[in-house]
Amino acid sequence: RYVERNPVRANLVESARQWSWSSLGATNSSELSCQGPVARPRDWDSFVNSPQTEEELLALRRCTLRSAPFGDKVWTTATARQLGLESSLRPPGRPKKP
Repeated sequence: RYVERNPVRANLVESARQWSWSSLGATNSSELSCQGPVARPRDWDSFVNSPQTEEELLALRRCTLRSAPFGDKVWTTATARQLGLESSLRPPGRPKKP
């Protein structure tokens, strides 16, 4: 959602589907080589075009800066453990002495 919504957030288009270079714009195009590993929800267009809250953007940017998985707590914890990224979920810096 974040990536597909970038042209809307930058005021380049009114709807993400209008951006020719996005996967959303090419969804019904023969140029798309595959539909992806997971089917999109039926209301994906409206979800992508709806504004993200400042909280959502900050959380996503925080995860990106820390190289941490982004998702709900259960999924994030399991994925970090599976990929050896547990340190990305802890606060930065040295742990405090007991």
